[in-house]
Amino acid sequence: MQNSVKMKEGQKGDVIFHALPYAIFISCFTILGLFGGFVLGNMLGGTTLGFVLSTFFTFLGFFLTLFIAYRIVKAKYLIRV
Repeated sequence: MQNSVKMKEGQKGDVIFHALPYAIFISCFTILGLFGGFVLGNMLGGTTLGFVLSTFFTFLGFFLTLFIAYRIVKAKYLIRV
């Protein structure tokens, strides 16, 4: 692998602590999308609309925050792809 970066032994254990805030960030917006879409859909029309909106907002929340987290990490660690 040309783009692999060798890590020191002390840094290998810290990877989980670097990734944890981004995982929490992504999961929070995914859960907000799930329940927000469900409540909004039930208020507007019923269970089918609630299911459709909750699915849409769940994926929207996940992929939007995944993109935001990717941009933050790319800017913070200067990753060149």
